[in-house]
Amino acid sequence: MSEIHRIVVFTSDLSFNMRKHVVDLDQRLGGLEWLILVHFPRRPLSQIARRQWRNVRRHGWRRVPAVARAVMRRFGGRLLPAPPAAPGTMYSAEAFAALPQFRVETVQMLRDPNVIARVREFAPDVSLSLAAPILPPDLFGIPRLGTLNLHKGKVPDYRGMPPAFWELWNDEKSVGCTVHWVEAGLDTGDVAATGTVPRERYSTVRGLQLILDELGMKLVSSVVTALNDGKRISTPQPAGGTTYRQPTLAQVSTLDRRLRDQLPFNQTKGWRAAKDAVRSTLLHAGRHGGGRLATPRVTVLLYHRVTDTVRDDLTVGIEQFERQMM
Repeated sequence: MSEIHRIVVFTSDLSFNMRKHVVDLDQRLGGLEWLILVHFPRRPLSQIARRQWRNVRRHGWRRVPAVARAVMRRFGGRLLPAPPAAPGTMYSAEAFAALPQFRVETVQMLRDPNVIARVREFAPDVSLSLAAPILPPDLFGIPRLGTLNLHKGKVPDYRGMPPAFWELWNDEKSVGCTVHWVEAGLDTGDVAATGTVPRERYSTVRGLQLILDELGMKLVSSVVTALNDGKRISTPQPAGGTTYRQPTLAQVSTLDRRLRDQLPFNQTKGWRAAKDAVRSTLLHAGRHGGGRLATPRVTVLLYHRVTDTVRDDLTVGIEQFERQMM
């Protein structure tokens, strides 16, 4: 007899990878009900302006392009929706929300008493914290079996954020990923599953984050599947450890320069950004009807290999591949 019938998900970023793995897990277990709460606070323009001004004063001019990149990464895919026949359409946000077993709701604050009451009414067996803000005890304590958090870092050595940055800063040879039970401390709960990925010769922060996204959701799926079979894994964390915070943009620039200096050929940021922008524009134009303005043709993208182990004329890095696909 299965242990799990209802799952609630807390998240701030309902990404493609997350939607895909949630759908796959739902199909594997079958008969589940899901409540997906997407944290998306709507702040007054004046508050946003004050916050950004404080950040500019703290980080300097680097803050402006950093904000632009963050906005494009989060909303760029929504500006030009994929055509109906595009690969992966079955995992699109629209298709995901249309599935009857999923109830997707956007909330301004997960700590809101109305949200907490909504979760209590749903009566989940387990909840998943996936790229969500810190949850209050009144919320993570509701599920009968507890709340699992996906932390893209090895605990206790790399609590906090952001994924992969401080490991590269500290010149580690691998990056960890942890699924742990949520308690009052930050990333301090008992461990349910762990995994590691090696740092390749030319790994980047974003490239490792993409790998951790995939590994992390696989770990979550394995833990939930085991829990559904009545197997609860809970291993106390070792004593000690370090909690990291968001780096300054100066530190981000320093690490980027260190990684770039290791490349066998070194292009400036501006040149790389310009090439990626041209590729992305041409791809989106072709996908969304631009090809009808020219002679009919078939566009073929040919990649010999996508990896961070080497850099040569036949290789595309993981981060670079993501930018070209956007």
